[in-house]
Amino acid sequence: MAAQRRSQRTTSAAVKNLKEPDGHDGLGDSDEDAQPRNTPASKHKAAKGAQDHATNAAPARKRQNAATRAGLHGLTLLEIILKHGNAIENAAKEWVERYRRNRGAAAAELMTLLVKAGGCDEELTEEDVEGGEVDQLAQRLTNHMVQDGGVDMFHHNRYARSFAAHYCLFWDKALRGLAAADLLFDDFELNDKLCRLVTALNISIVRSFRHAATLTAAQLISTWVTISEGLTESRDLAKLQLDAEQKKNKKGSNIAATGREVAAALRRTLDRCHNRVEDLHNFRSVTFTGVFSHRFRDVSDEIRAIVVESIGSWIIALPTEFLADTYLKYLAWALSDQSALVRAKAVAAISRLYSNSENVPRLHDFTLRFTSRFTELMYDIDDHVAAVGMRLLAQLVQHKALKRKVIVHSR
Repeated sequence: MAAQRRSQRTTSAAVKNLKEPDGHDGLGDSDEDAQPRNTPASKHKAAKGAQDHATNAAPARKRQNAATRAGLHGLTLLEIILKHGNAIENAAKEWVERYRRNRGAAAAELMTLLVKAGGCDEELTEEDVEGGEVDQLAQRLTNHMVQDGGVDMFHHNRYARSFAAHYCLFWDKALRGLAAADLLFDDFELNDKLCRLVTALNISIVRSFRHAATLTAAQLISTWVTISEGLTESRDLAKLQLDAEQKKNKKGSNIAATGREVAAALRRTLDRCHNRVEDLHNFRSVTFTGVFSHRFRDVSDEIRAIVVESIGSWIIALPTEFLADTYLKYLAWALSDQSALVRAKAVAAISRLYSNSENVPRLHDFTLRFTSRFTELMYDIDDHVAAVGMRLLAQLVQHKALKRKVIVHSR
């Protein structure tokens, strides 16, 4: 027993001597240990301490969050993504504010994130961003990587598991934050600069650059789709309100000045939203042609898988634009890819399309054209691909897009 008490005292003393960063010992401000254990005073203080702890729990969490935000200052965007995944949203908001104050510096910071994700430790400058010679910039970065090498964050043993998801999350939050703050469509033309940079880097001989550029381009298009949906809703609402206002004004011969002002404001909103929707559509088209039509044939199966998975997600998100032969053919071609990873991504993407019954009539010609390839999937040499292929065939039969006897005769 005596040895046990000595051990407890030693452990207690060791715990007291442990210090956390910033001068906090992690044990609170109570000096309850200095009081005799069984005195009324100690019991009162213990009860009071428990009450104070319950009362101050929420403020303590707020202080902790404030400390986390304060700890982001001085860190690069890459460091935040690597080490502070729970602070990405706050980091994106702070970056948007920096962009509001200084377009060039913030854009250089964002593009540096792309470059460093590809393994290059070079910092881009405002001159690099605004110079316009993006092909020369890409060649300079490629030469730097060839000569000095770099760390591919997408395959780093320590960060690979979560890096891609956190990286894409930051890009999404940053661009949507700019759109919400009405900063994405100004004269600085950030969308155009990003489009040209990913297009230039995606043809680099450095695989990590191609990987980073492809993933970034995929997230750009996905976020542009989301922003477009919001703009389309605003455009349609403005159109309805404008029509209602015009009908109201026609009822009376004397149109009030306020009525004309309201109609003019709605017309400006309508035109602005329409122009921005068209701009984003053009950026998506240019980025797809400049990046994905090339990377679909990349030597890396991971990059090809990103292409296939991304196309599938865009068709689901915006079928009015992407549910067309221009994009569907890539999913069908990927069914014959030499990599099981890519084939599985293609089957999963196609299966998601057929899971929505509204898509089935529009997929009629696609189904007829690739029926033979669909039926071959159940004989794939990879067990996983064969399994998901069987599920796809079951979907086709369920939607009556394919007859059961066609599958039976293919055996």
